[in-house]
Amino acid sequence: MSPLVAAIRRPQLSATIPAGGGPYIFALHAIGPRAAFFSGLAETLKGIAVSASTFYTIYSYLQALFDIDVMFAPVFVVTFGFLLLSLNIFGVQALFRMQACSTTLCVLLLLIMFFSAIPHLSYNRWVVEQNWEFTSLDSTIHAIPSAMWFYLGIEGLPLASDETIEPEKNVPLGLFLS
Repeated sequence: MSPLVAAIRRPQLSATIPAGGGPYIFALHAIGPRAAFFSGLAETLKGIAVSASTFYTIYSYLQALFDIDVMFAPVFVVTFGFLLLSLNIFGVQALFRMQACSTTLCVLLLLIMFFSAIPHLSYNRWVVEQNWEFTSLDSTIHAIPSAMWFYLGIEGLPLASDETIEPEKNVPLGLFLS
């Protein structure tokens, strides 16, 4: 439902306010500078949280595939952090290329997870016999890797196209392509 709302909402906003800058530009024009400040602060915190969870998830996948020792986790986090920081230093164009590649990779991983789950689908096992009462955060925590790839696959191109020169043209195109 959230991608559908974003697909309807963001092109309208980008055509209304033809300036790059993301949610803080929308907040600045709609509410004022204080709202833009808090929106920008929230976007910055989101970027930090997404980066940290991305690094940890990449490390978790590598650890599961190659049985890497836990003591090397900080090395992987610093390495991936340095890689993304260097992309920012070398320019936005390189960052957007990397974002487009990661978006494509995320969509491919989602398709692989989807098709590999098809043989294990059972309506009786996963719907009828389930106790749907919320008892712990365990299932939520187990769903985070899938949710992360889904979020990156859906939001990657619109977020990149939002920072372009012509957002009124490129944001709807990015949403359509994603």
